[in-house]
Amino acid sequence: MGALRSNCCIWYAAGLALLGEKPESAVVADICDFLEACAGADGGIGPYPGEPATGLETCMALPLLSWARGESLVVTRAREYLQKNGPPYRDPGTQFMGWLFQPDCRAEILADRRPSMMFQRLLLFASRKHPTERWTLTQKYPHSYRAPSAMERTLGAVLMRALTYPPASQLETAAVRAPQPIGFDTMLLITAGLRHLAGDTSRTAQRLAEYALVRRDKIFELGGAYPYIYPLIADLFFTTVFGLEEEKSRPTAAFRDIEYVGSGSLRGRPISINIFDTALTVLALKSAGVPEDHPMVRRACDFLIAAQRPADGLWSWAYSRDEACHPGHADSDDSGVVGMALISCGESGPVRNSLAALRSLQEPDGSFSTFGGQVLRPNWRWLSNTSRALQAMMLAGVDLQDPQLVRGLEWLRSQQLPDGSWIDGWCHCYIYGTAVALEALVRSGAGPEDSAVKRGKDWLLKQQNADGGWGEDWYGASSRSLPEHTGLAAYALCLGAEPGENSLHAIEAGVSWLVGAQRKDGAWEASYFIDFGFGVGFADSQIPVVWALHGLGKALQLLRKWSDS
Repeated sequence: MGALRSNCCIWYAAGLALLGEKPESAVVADICDFLEACAGADGGIGPYPGEPATGLETCMALPLLSWARGESLVVTRAREYLQKNGPPYRDPGTQFMGWLFQPDCRAEILADRRPSMMFQRLLLFASRKHPTERWTLTQKYPHSYRAPSAMERTLGAVLMRALTYPPASQLETAAVRAPQPIGFDTMLLITAGLRHLAGDTSRTAQRLAEYALVRRDKIFELGGAYPYIYPLIADLFFTTVFGLEEEKSRPTAAFRDIEYVGSGSLRGRPISINIFDTALTVLALKSAGVPEDHPMVRRACDFLIAAQRPADGLWSWAYSRDEACHPGHADSDDSGVVGMALISCGESGPVRNSLAALRSLQEPDGSFSTFGGQVLRPNWRWLSNTSRALQAMMLAGVDLQDPQLVRGLEWLRSQQLPDGSWIDGWCHCYIYGTAVALEALVRSGAGPEDSAVKRGKDWLLKQQNADGGWGEDWYGASSRSLPEHTGLAAYALCLGAEPGENSLHAIEAGVSWLVGAQRKDGAWEASYFIDFGFGVGFADSQIPVVWALHGLGKALQLLRKWSDS
């Protein structure tokens, strides 16, 4: 996944410590420098430099900073922040960091091993109604930072604790209902390890350890590629604690293949096998004028065709050609964007073969659930999933009067906010949501005179910064210009544009900003882009290149067309 920032580098430091790294090492020092750069004026640690602090991020970072820096000013102020801002987080992840980096606290941590089982059961029951149904995204990302109340801070820590402890009596059910199976497996492995270290020989502890082995086997049945750094480090901890020396070689080798490149960023092939990035890159190259028969494009298309799941014809978020494995569930967002990429390069056959399965993910209201397979439905129903699923169907030749297309497009229109924008839950936030919604509407034939299209573009024009770029912060508020958002906005303004529109100067200014922001190596600097909740997310080094190329390529096509006319 390219350049991973925020608390991902904390997990990387945990892996180093498990393998014997010393607190004074240069890598640990650089990670701590990055975390200190994330400290806010209130003393708390935020997910990225300049972003507001979160209790979870501070609880994750504090043990590492204490281990490596001692009682520094940043550590002291972080402790004061936690004392003022509600109870500390005591979920398995933060307890693992405490156990690893604060040996004096181990006895206390190991004595505190589980939340209220009754509360867990209530939450598991409540999960039948998926978070997408409960959350109002405009309240979650309110266009401005609003400090959480004392009740919200307390409830956040309590919920995190209950949500992330695997309920030992209902492990199979929880694994199926978990909205993020990666997180479930991570906390399962850690919890089983902590219970073992505490000398717990109860049936509950045995059940956790036994099921952790089952989940490990499932990973390796899929080819052994760790989907992300969290379960990799959790597996390294689990195999270390249980003395599984032969099994420990797997996570150790995968960890050694990850490169820490400085300033909180990581790169590594074991966690970089990404369908989403590959398909978006193909589309960006096409926007930039690269022909479909170019060897790079052909190799990417061949990879995407090979990645199609034989069971249902859909695509999941990752694939390993070498091991022929598909980590994760079938995914409507990935399937949709792969369909768009392949058809743009003349490969319609695989996409048509996926249509029946893709159609099955549509909900009665017209939106598309994210995951297929055994995940409880409805599940995440974000704007981007619906937009891309609909576009794949349209490009594959489904008639625009098809009832499913009609319902889907009506749902997209219904999600437009009063100010003309749309919001998406995968990527931040309003600019991304507006761009992907406009893409589907324009592809369906909506022109510049269409009310929804006009209002969406007018909103984008109002968000442009004085320097010509666009940007959003973690909470959806306008921020300094960023390449991802500038590329997205320029691309969206070009969609279906006609000569005489008032967007010409805005597009030109966006192009100028992107050209000026390009690095000497041809790429653009990555900022955060995807939120996993509780102020945790990642930045992907491919994403700014993808959206900058989308915006530049589409803008140059349009500007040439207008100059010729």
